[in-house]
Amino acid sequence: MNKDFSPTTWYEQMYSKVNVSADPDSLAFRFLHSSIEKNVPPGEYAKILEVGADQGQHISFVSQNWDSYTAIDLHLPRKEVSKHFKNLRVLFQKGNVNSLDFIDNSFDRTIVTCVLHHVVDIEKAFREILRVTRVGGVISIAVPNDPGLTYRFLRSLSSVRRARKLGLKDELELVHAFEHRNHYLAINSILKWVFSGHQVTSKSYPGFFRFWQFNFLTVHTIIKDQ
Repeated sequence: MNKDFSPTTWYEQMYSKVNVSADPDSLAFRFLHSSIEKNVPPGEYAKILEVGADQGQHISFVSQNWDSYTAIDLHLPRKEVSKHFKNLRVLFQKGNVNSLDFIDNSFDRTIVTCVLHHVVDIEKAFREILRVTRVGGVISIAVPNDPGLTYRFLRSLSSVRRARKLGLKDELELVHAFEHRNHYLAINSILKWVFSGHQVTSKSYPGFFRFWQFNFLTVHTIIKDQ
């Protein structure tokens, strides 16, 4: 491994090539994004915020007709991505979930796709998400069940196998160690605490068993009550 190896740079440049959940042609990609949308209550969501939008992979799965769609991430997407979504009233901008640059109650819906295992302060992230979502608004949060047995098993058959073929297995495992700093149980416990008093519905997949180890993804749908 190169001594100058940077997990952050590798994540930005190689993530979509190695991780199947970021590959638009993979079943995992389509399942992840469609599962989030299946749990959204019917309604009008004129102003939408997506946290951790990357290259805008989730946007095409959102069925609501929005007036504005704000997509933030630590880095801006490629120029051709911004140009592609411009006519759809999508605005890409840099932002950090721990300090969202929006006033209270700004959005009708906030989407968070597999971001929380990366952040430094989960509680602060949750409180910022809650703050910028209006009363009656909906928050959609997708969390991988890492380090659950099913999650790890499926990962070994998909992303790890792909990385091995490319000679990138060691880099993938190092990046995973750096980036998945928060495990499922911690995220779940803090989520229940911060969003207590609000309507929280959680759906795990594949859902044959309730035990978290036997599922690989959980989608939390929260309606802000106050």
